[in-house]
Amino acid sequence: MGAGMSEKSEEKPLFNASDVVPRRVEWSRLELEGKVSFHQGEPLTMDCYDLPQFDPRRVAPISGLDVCLVHFLESDTWAIAPSREEVSAWAIAAAYVRLGFVPPLAVMDRLEERSDLVPIETRRVAQVVREEVIARQDRLNRILKLLDTVVKNLPF
Repeated sequence: MGAGMSEKSEEKPLFNASDVVPRRVEWSRLELEGKVSFHQGEPLTMDCYDLPQFDPRRVAPISGLDVCLVHFLESDTWAIAPSREEVSAWAIAAAYVRLGFVPPLAVMDRLEERSDLVPIETRRVAQVVREEVIARQDRLNRILKLLDTVVKNLPF
């Protein structure tokens, strides 16, 4: 199995980070001002993806994925940031899953047909993404059905 993955880790519930959107951050300025600290590498690009309600005591290794953890000291919040140019969406999604999160839709939307992960990790990420997509699809179908009923019952 990939680093940080075990049979038990696959069974624990994941925190949902699917609504997280990437943001741009000027790392050098924040580092000079002492407002961030980097873990398991350093960010290379200005992009980052927040980890809502992240507990650093639960940190899992994300080595080999070309991402690092960033701690925003003032807000005591955490994020994932690419530690090299052109990090794949599969790697970012895998980091989220290793850390116990459903990946953001913005990352899911960028997944490509070929994964650069080991097969067992690709399967785990694909399973998590699939479950989230199905859950959202079911919810959206219920909303569509409700809207159809509402419109159908409207007076002319």
